[in-house]
Amino acid sequence: MRRRRSWSNGGSGLRRANGRDAAASDKAEPAPVVHSAGDFREHEMFDMQAPWWEFAVRAAIVYLVLLVMVRITGKRTVGQFTPFDLIVVMLLSEGVSGALHGGDESVPAGLIVAATLVLLDVVIALITSRSQKADAAVQGNPVLIGRDGVIYDDVLKRQRVPRSDVEKALRGADCDLEDMRMAILEADGNINIMKKPS
Repeated sequence: MRRRRSWSNGGSGLRRANGRDAAASDKAEPAPVVHSAGDFREHEMFDMQAPWWEFAVRAAIVYLVLLVMVRITGKRTVGQFTPFDLIVVMLLSEGVSGALHGGDESVPAGLIVAATLVLLDVVIALITSRSQKADAAVQGNPVLIGRDGVIYDDVLKRQRVPRSDVEKALRGADCDLEDMRMAILEADGNINIMKKPS
């Protein structure tokens, strides 16, 4: 009987020890933390993948290069969009979007790019308003494309302006070709018609 009691007590002692070990192991190992998809989206929303100044430099480079490209294309591209020009502009915006943010879709990166573009636009506007040379370099000067009923076709070719645009401007001004005193291609791409005095 004593042996049976000793075995039973030993078994209960083992069961108690095993219970204590299991409780201790439960306390030692914390439960894994499960992150939701919203936590990851919030992390990506505000976490920039590059230094802030890189986005400012990217925006400045793209802005200045596009400014030069638009200036080279001539006044017609700036003033009047054909369907082809509109397609080019839309594809151009998609093409440079990656260069602006470098694949970073965070909110701070987008705000830095937007602020840089607006700041550059304000700075250039201030410079061109105070300097005629800078204004001519950025926006260009008006060009005489016709006088006294004669359209200068060679000037139109240099400015890449079709003769049909001048004829359309004449109709818009209700002016016949022989009544035209001057036709001026403005810096913004519009064609201004001046009539002869009656």
